[in-house]
This record gives sequence, structure tokens and C-alpha cells, in this order.
Amino acid sequence: MRNGNAAQTEKKPEEANESSTCRITDKSLSTVARFENEALGLKQSRICREKKKLEEENTENFFKDPFQFARQLFQQPRSGTLAAQKEELKNLFHKAYSDP
Repeated sequence: MRNGNAAQTEKKPEEANESSTCRITDKSLSTVARFENEALGLKQSRICREKKKLEEENTENFFKDPFQFARQLFQQPRSGTLAAQKEELKNLFHKAYSDP
């Protein structure tokens, strides 16, 4: 019976290796947390620099030409091409916008 208990308490070599290699200590967790915190801080500082640079460029462009800057704010990008003929458009606009 003693041999049966010994067999149950002994670990297989594969299980022993897994538990020893997968051990996580408090020190390693704190190191990982510190690196993640530093990475987050670097990301936030990069985003802050990019926003500041964009704000400076916008301010500079506004003072160069305020009207052009305002036009660029509200201007939609052009999409597609006009497939109608010039005569069709002329007739359509004449019917729509001329006095009867």
C-alpha cells in the first residue's frame, strides 16, 4: 500500500518540467507591469506630440489664409464622374430654373 501512495505522490517527469518552467513570481509580474506602464506612457506622449504638431500646423495655416482654411474644413472630397452629356444638362437646367 505504501508503494501505491508513493506512485500517486510522485510527479511524472513531464509534469515536473511544466510546473518549474511555468512558475511566475511576483517579481516577474511587477517587471511586466512596469514595462506595460512605460509602453503606455510612451504611447500617450507620442499621441500628445502628434496632436500638438497638428494644432500648430492648423494655427499656422489659419493665420496664413483664414478663408482658405475655412473652405478646407467644410469642403467634401470629389467623388465619381459626370456621365451625362452637356446638352442633356443644359435642357434639364433650362426646364428646372427658367420661367415658364
